[in-house]
Amino acid sequence: MEQAVDGLYDSFQREHALTDTALQKAELVLLPLTPKAKQYTHHCVAHAYIDMDWMWGTHETVQAVLSTFRTMLDLMEEYPEFTFSQSQCAVYRIAEFYDPALFRRIRQRVREDRWEFAGSSYVELDKNMPNAESMARHILYTKEYLYQQFGIVYDSVEGDFHPDSFGHSAWVPEILTAGGIRWFYHCRGLDGENLYRWQAPNGTEILALNELLWYNDAIRPMYLNQVPLFCKKYGIQDMMKIYGVGNHGGGPTRQDLERILQMQTWPLSPKIRFSTYGEYFSNILPIMHRLPVISGKLGPTFTGCYTSQSRIKEANRMAEDRLYEAEVLAALAEESTAMEGFNPQFRFAWERILFNQFHDILPGSHVEISRDHAMGAFEEAMGVVMAASGASLRAFADRIDTPSYATLDTPVISCSEGVGMGLLIDIANGFRLPGWSAAEEKPEFCISSIQRALIAKA
Repeated sequence: MEQAVDGLYDSFQREHALTDTALQKAELVLLPLTPKAKQYTHHCVAHAYIDMDWMWGTHETVQAVLSTFRTMLDLMEEYPEFTFSQSQCAVYRIAEFYDPALFRRIRQRVREDRWEFAGSSYVELDKNMPNAESMARHILYTKEYLYQQFGIVYDSVEGDFHPDSFGHSAWVPEILTAGGIRWFYHCRGLDGENLYRWQAPNGTEILALNELLWYNDAIRPMYLNQVPLFCKKYGIQDMMKIYGVGNHGGGPTRQDLERILQMQTWPLSPKIRFSTYGEYFSNILPIMHRLPVISGKLGPTFTGCYTSQSRIKEANRMAEDRLYEAEVLAALAEESTAMEGFNPQFRFAWERILFNQFHDILPGSHVEISRDHAMGAFEEAMGVVMAASGASLRAFADRIDTPSYATLDTPVISCSEGVGMGLLIDIANGFRLPGWSAAEEKPEFCISSIQRALIAKA
C-alpha cells in the first residue's frame, strides 16, 4: 500500500494530477490484496421509503406508491439481477385496491424471490404511544395479509423495519419476539453502536441494526471504505447498504443499478451484490451471541412532535380501548348466542387505527389535510365499535327472561324520553357504549346500555 501511495504521490508531483495511467499502475501494485478485499460482501438492498400522509394527503400517498411500484417493475424488466424490497403492508393494500393489474405484477415478482416484503407492520409506526395490543395487531394483520395475498408463510416474516420512527419503547424486543420477529432495523434513537442485541426489561433479546450511513441514499463508491471497518469491529464479513430515493417514494435509479454493475468488476473492492434484508440478516443471526447488548428504550427524538396534535393522540387511545372492549363483547355474544360475528368489520376498524399510528401521523409531524383524514378514519373505526357493541348487547338481552325481574326503582314512562339513545357516545364521554336518560323524571338519571336493553325488552 505504501508503494502504491508513493507512486501516486510522485505522479502528482510531476503532472499535478492523478491520471488514469497512474491509477492503473497503483492498482497493479495492489492486486495481491484482491483475495483480502473479496472476503467481505457489500449487500446492496434497494428500497423506496414512502411516508404515509406526511406533508401531503392520502391521494398523494396513493400516487407515490403506484408510481414507485410501476418504476420498480420496469427496472426489473431491464435488469435481471435487480432485487427490490418494500416495507409497510398498507402500501400493498393501496396497490391491490387502486391498481389490481399492477398488484398482479408485484405478486409475480414476489413468487420469483425478486420482490421482498421488508418488515412486519401495517405501517412504520411510532413505537412510544401505541399500546401492546396495537403492536401485536400490526404483526398479526401483516402476516395474515402476506399469507393470503402472496402465500408467504407466517414463520418466514422475521424482520421489523423502522428506519424513521422517532422512538422505540423498551418493551419492543419482547413484543417482536412474541410475534416471531428475529431482527430489527432502525436509523434513529441510538448513537455509538450499529450492530447489537437489544434487550427488553424481562431479558428478551432481538438482533438489531442501527443504520451506519442513511436509509434514503444513492450507491456511492466512497461507502466501500466503511465495509472492512464495520466488519472488523463486529467480527463479520457482511455489511448492508440501503439505496433508493425516498420519503415521497421513488426507489433506486438506473444510475444506482449501473454503478453496482460497474463496481462488481472492480478487483480491489469487496464483493458487491444485489441483496435483500432477509439475506443479510440470515448471515448475522448465527453470530448474534457475540454482539454487544443494549437495554432500555431507543430515543425518543424530535420530542416536540409528541406534544402536538393532541386530538389525534386522544383519538388513538380511545380507539384502542373501545375497539378492544367491543371485540370482547362481540366474542362473548358470538360464543353464547346466535349472533353473527363482526370480524371483517373489526379488521376494517383496526386497519384505520393502525394506519393512523404511522410515525408522522400519531406524533403530529404532518399537515392539516393528513390530520383531517386521520380523524375521519377514527370516526369510521368508532362506527364499527357502535355497530358491534350494540348488536352484542341486544343479543344478550334477547337471551334474558326480563318479565320475571323488577325494573329500576326510578319509573321510566317512555324509552323515547330524554336525550335519547345516543347518550355517552360522543368524544367528550370517550365514545362509551350507548346509554339514555329519562330527562323529564330525573334529568341527571342515566342508565347503561344493558339496563336500557332489559327495560326495552320488558
